[in-house]
This record gives sequence, C-alpha cells and structure tokens, in this order.
Amino acid sequence: MMTYYKACQDSATPPQRCIINALSTRTLSIRNRSLGPNAIPPICAAYRGNLRVEELTLDSADIGDAGMKHVSKMLINNFTITNVNNTSITHLDLSYNTLEEQAGLMLGSSLARNNTLVSLNLSWNKIRGKGAVAIFRALMLNNTVSNLNISWNGLGYEGTVALCKCLKRNTGLLDLDLANNRLNWRCALLLAEGLRSNSTLRNLWVGRNTITTTGAMDILEAVATTGSVIANLDLSDIPVIAEADLLAATISRRREFTFKHGGIVATHDKLGQRVGRELNPMLRIIEYLRLLGLRPLELMKSFDKNASLEMPRKDFVEQIRKIGVNLKPYEVDALANSVSGKGFNKNVINYRKLSMAVREVVEAERERKIRERKEWLQIKSYHENILNKGKVDEYIAQSPSSRSVDPVNALRVKSNETIGLSISRHSTGTSRLVSEVSRVKPALSIAMPAMLTEVKLPGKASKKPKKRSARM
Repeated sequence: MMTYYKACQDSATPPQRCIINALSTRTLSIRNRSLGPNAIPPICAAYRGNLRVEELTLDSADIGDAGMKHVSKMLINNFTITNVNNTSITHLDLSYNTLEEQAGLMLGSSLARNNTLVSLNLSWNKIRGKGAVAIFRALMLNNTVSNLNISWNGLGYEGTVALCKCLKRNTGLLDLDLANNRLNWRCALLLAEGLRSNSTLRNLWVGRNTITTTGAMDILEAVATTGSVIANLDLSDIPVIAEADLLAATISRRREFTFKHGGIVATHDKLGQRVGRELNPMLRIIEYLRLLGLRPLELMKSFDKNASLEMPRKDFVEQIRKIGVNLKPYEVDALANSVSGKGFNKNVINYRKLSMAVREVVEAERERKIRERKEWLQIKSYHENILNKGKVDEYIAQSPSSRSVDPVNALRVKSNETIGLSISRHSTGTSRLVSEVSRVKPALSIAMPAMLTEVKLPGKASKKPKKRSARM
C-alpha cells in the first residue's frame, strides 16, 4: 500500500479506492472502470512484487499503449498471477483496447518467444504499419497460435506483405479473421499468393474489405488449389461475379467448403479489372516456333522457295496456317498487312520487310522483359523494406528466459524468399513502388509469464459484435 501511495504521488495521480481495497485480496479487478493509462503505472508498481494476487481482470479499462507497456513489465516480474489447474497462458484477449503500432511491435517480440499461446484476439484496435508487420513476422516462427482474430484494425498493404510471407511459413494457424482491415485488390493478390503455399488454414474471414470482384476471384482461385484445406471462406459485404459461385461449387464437390459473399454482380469492378496482355500475332508465331526448336527467320525464308524475296499474300497466309499456330482470321490478316507492300504491291509479301518485322518484335519483347524485371526488383526491394520495419530482434529483451531458438536468424529476410508481386493481368499495370525504410526505435518487449492461464483485456463491451459460433 505504501508503494502504491508513493507511486501515485510521483505520478501526480489520485489513489483509487478500488485498488486500495484490492491490495490485500487475491484478485485485482478494475473491470469497466476506464481508469485511463495514467492510473496504470502506480497500480503496476504496487503489484510488481505482490505475492498474494492470483487473478487479474482489466475488462474495459481503456489502458491504451502506455498502460499496456506498464502491465507487460509488471507481468515479467510477477509469477503469482495464476489460475487453478493451469500453468501457462493459452488465450489472450486484447480486443477494444486502442492498441496501436507500438503495442504491435511489443506483441510481435513476445510472440516470437512464446510457445504456449493458442488463441489471440487483437480485434478492434489500431494495429497497423510496423506493428502489423512485427506480429506476422513473429508468426513466421510461432506455430502454436491456431486462432488469430486481427479484424477491425488497419493492416493495409504493409501488413499484407508480412502476412503473405507468414502464410508461406506458418503451419499452426487454423482460423484467421482479417475482416475490415483496409485491404484492397492489391492486398488480395498478395493474400492469394500466400494462400497458395499454405496447407493448414481452415477458416478465413476477409469480409468488409474493398478487395473488389477481382480480389475476391484471386482469393477464391488460391483456395481452389489442391494444397488448400480451407473449409470456410467468408467475404461478407464483398460482391462477386457469377463465376465465383461456380468455382465455389466446384470446390465443394472435392471437399467440405462453404462460401459467403455480398451478392452477385454482372461484371467485374473497373478497379483492378483483369485484362490479359494482348500478344502481337508475329510474337505468337515466334514463341510457338521456339517451342518446336525452330528459328523464325529460317522458317520464314523457307517460304520463299524461288529466292525472289517476295511471295503472294495468299501463299503467305496459307503457310502461316500450315505451321499450326492458332491465330484467328483477323489476326492473320493484320500480320499479312504489316509485312505486305503498298499500292499495287499490297498483295505481295516482301521478305526484307518480314525480316525487319521479326527483329522489331523480338527486340520489343526483350525490352519489355527488361522493364518488367526492373519493376519486379523495385517491388522486391520495397517488400524487403516493409518486412525490415517489423524486425523482432530490435524488441526482444535479452533475458535468461529467452528461448534457445534465435528469432533474428529465423526471421532474417533472404533475397531469394522475398515476395514478388505480379499484376500484369490487371489494367492498372505494375506501378513503381518505392519507399524509404523508416528506422524503428527500440521498444520494451513483453514476456509472456509462464504462470498465466488466461488474460482478458477487452475494451468497452457495448461495442463488441455478435459472436460467431464457427470461431473460438
């Protein structure tokens, strides 16, 4: 009690009657009191060395980031907070607590070392940016968490980059709730990439995100792969095209599968709409011949049997059809027009012009590949920078309780494992994504106490949505 009074005096905070009454009991409960973060440091100071308290209840306390930091430091030193017949924390509910980026960084450092937590609820907070990256980087190492609810936050593109890499490595997640997280169709493309490499996730909620009809199809196509075991895909409030329902029906014939969406629309959304790259007819012929091991110019020269460097247009069209390239009639006409003469020679194919056209197409294709390679390297570097923002080695406390596994080595970003984003089939194309790496300040870590069985720190209960029976 003297410690509590002194801490209150030092922080200019009035003592709370409920805390004074609880100091001599086995339960500390400030449920629904909304004391605010300033009242938390004196409380933590009083309970840091308290050997009597066994139960901690902070429902709707509105402790915020700063309060969470003090509670975490207190739990590191207090090993008497426990629950009967349990020796480790398995469920942690931090929903509705205004946890922000810094709290996400600290949680990430804790998850990287924890091997007992099974269920984690971080819904209705403000976890985004570096905090979101840190959590998913930690889950690349942590395979014990099977239920993660991180809905109603702000993961955005940066968080999805880390999530994509996490899904490729993690083998423990079974239920993942990403509803209402500012995810767009680019995020959906990344999510789909991660899902294609995941064979353990069973339930996925992505509803109330602006992923568009294209993003919905990307995710559904990833779920349709043979390695996926997802049995429940929830895209609530997200419209889809009729093709999505047909694909979902196909999946359900192969395995147990339910699909929820926001209704059927006639066409794709304009944003992120799929449009395949139209290949030049000449390029299609060249690529076809390469598959057969033939050189295009030599084959074209074989058409000119009289060595006159010219041939009738109709003979050229017939030869193109004979080599087996699947070209539509209008494509053959367009190809013939591009290499034929002018005026009275319009029905004659000039070999020199044909040779120049082949070289131009080949050179244009080479330049396109070089340009796309540069764009891919820029995106690759951008993703590496994002992942580096949430490095857990900057936040892991060096203490005797640290696990023998080195999280730094386990989570180091390797160039050959970096996510590469391919969006060439979309109308908007690949934009130049260049960003500077922000240097993250070191923060205190949270050490999950080995004696805790369950901690629940939700915010205002009135905001809590209805529970879904399929989860937790």
